[in-house]
Amino acid sequence: MGCDYTVYVGEIPIKGKRTNLTSLLFGHYVEVDYEKVSELPHIVIGEASFLKAGLTGDRKTFIPGVIDKLSRLIPDAESGNTIIIDDALIAYVREAVKEPNESSYEVYKTPEEIVKFFEDNKGKPCFSICQ
Repeated sequence: MGCDYTVYVGEIPIKGKRTNLTSLLFGHYVEVDYEKVSELPHIVIGEASFLKAGLTGDRKTFIPGVIDKLSRLIPDAESGNTIIIDDALIAYVREAVKEPNESSYEVYKTPEEIVKFFEDNKGKPCFSICQ
């Protein structure tokens, strides 16, 4: 069982800053208000297991290709960073959706649905959460 990789559009609702060493080592600099996040426009792209990929070093088995590509560019919410959806990001998404799914996890959306979501939200900030 993995987590649902979701891309949200908007600013990250932040409850506060993290200060403990473990969080900081993993790049988790902010505490996200997940209740408010759920109200933002979003697309659940599919399922992945970043933990298993990290433990085994085998991303292909545990992360579908499109999610692997997107997660390398779209910041995680707990980093406190966003990326603006622009023409370059949309072009990257168009290439990412062509990646094969060699994992044991499911991609929920079609390539067309994923690209359309980014096109429809051009000019806005986005971030990702896998939970």
